[in-house]
Amino acid sequence: MKIIAMTLTIGILSASTGFTQERGEKRERPEAQKSERKAERPAPGGARLVSKGQKGWRYLDTGKAPSKEWTRPDFDDSKWKVGQAPLGYGEDDVVTELSYGDDDEQKFPAAYFRLKFNVEDPGAAKLYAGRIRVDDSAVVYLNGKEIKRLRMGEVEIEAGSYSRVIAGRDSADEAELLFFGVRQGSLVKGENVFSVSVHQGHAASSDLFLDLEFFSISREEYGRLAKGAQRTRSADAGRYREQRKVEVKDPAGFSKSQEKPLFSGPQPGEKLPSFKAIGIRGETEDKELDAIAAAAGKPQLLIFQDDNRVGFRGIYGIAGVLSKIVEKSEKGLSVQVVFLGDDANELSTMLKRIAARLPEALTIGISRDGREGPGSYGLNRNVSMTVLVAREGRVLHNFAFQQPLLTVDPHVLGGIAEAIGEKRETVQGWLNEGAAEGGRTRGEAAPRRRERTRDDAAPGRRERTRDDVEPGRERARERGRETKRKKE
Repeated sequence: MKIIAMTLTIGILSASTGFTQERGEKRERPEAQKSERKAERPAPGGARLVSKGQKGWRYLDTGKAPSKEWTRPDFDDSKWKVGQAPLGYGEDDVVTELSYGDDDEQKFPAAYFRLKFNVEDPGAAKLYAGRIRVDDSAVVYLNGKEIKRLRMGEVEIEAGSYSRVIAGRDSADEAELLFFGVRQGSLVKGENVFSVSVHQGHAASSDLFLDLEFFSISREEYGRLAKGAQRTRSADAGRYREQRKVEVKDPAGFSKSQEKPLFSGPQPGEKLPSFKAIGIRGETEDKELDAIAAAAGKPQLLIFQDDNRVGFRGIYGIAGVLSKIVEKSEKGLSVQVVFLGDDANELSTMLKRIAARLPEALTIGISRDGREGPGSYGLNRNVSMTVLVAREGRVLHNFAFQQPLLTVDPHVLGGIAEAIGEKRETVQGWLNEGAAEGGRTRGEAAPRRRERTRDDAAPGRRERTRDDVEPGRERARERGRETKRKKE
């Protein structure tokens, strides 16, 4: 799947059976579209401002991000390509096929789209809504303002931002049309612009997809669709928790799982050379840090991560698991994450923003030797993440990853189990405590919950907050105590 950022400039246009591919070829797919329409339920809402299969989308699929003004209505998109929805690649019903670059394993992380549409009278309807089908994730803007995120969490959106989860794996159905609401005041008389950024789950993703519709809607139907969307989110969350069950595997199986073995850094049996890094937080912030001495004789996990933005997000995915092992292990586990980058100042600024939200069990630093890392380690520049498991200063296992991890590899966990002298089944039990009840794996960092936006509930209805609920609960408890005293 590929990462796409789109700006929609929406017009009231009808869908057509023809489509233009990225390379300028045209094809007709009437049979596919007719069968799709026949199988669908009646479309919700009233007047269509944007239809599924809409023509006139402007899109940028070069792998380069547009300027920061790309979501604004007055942005000049005249040099962008034009196509009909659905847009993307890797799906049978794509109408306009996008480019993802020359490397199947290094696809562009995002693509950008714009669609203009006219509104004669924004006050003609009190409520407006839309439905979007996206693979994997998207951020939707209307007239330059963000109105909806799908599977992106609260990360800062950049050209290299990957999806928080992967459609089809953590979503109930990647072909589903997801509902979003828009307030009347978000529209203006005349020309309006939707902007959407669509993001891939990872660089080797097989497909990318975007289609969107936008319409006026009654309050009753708005409420019904909003409730349905909430049920879908709840079901997805349950599936996501269930699929996060952690496995711990024999580290010897790691090389068998690779098509081509990668080599980076000291190999098993070799000693870990001493090297210095710059600390990011706590007592070592902006000070020299000896990453090897920091282990203080404990089993050690040493991670070298390049400055790939996905790697920053990936640290969240593995931090909770590692912290749980540190907590449970009698021998302890020393964990150092050393980031590699040519611009240490820029890297430090970004890491300090995220380091405060990572467990204290992880020591975070920046290599003093740039992107190549410590010269004595012989790190492979084509490897994004090198993971070394060591005991008594010598490497037990070496794991090299061309792409950064988003969750801990089960073979790495098996290597850690060996280093701390525990059975793999024991470590797996630690990490899956509570999973039988369908809850989040306790060893993992909790996914950040997105705050509900105004569009998630019917307009005019304020959601009760903790400040609203707690006083009422306290009053009820006090009444109970008073009743008990009277009886006594």
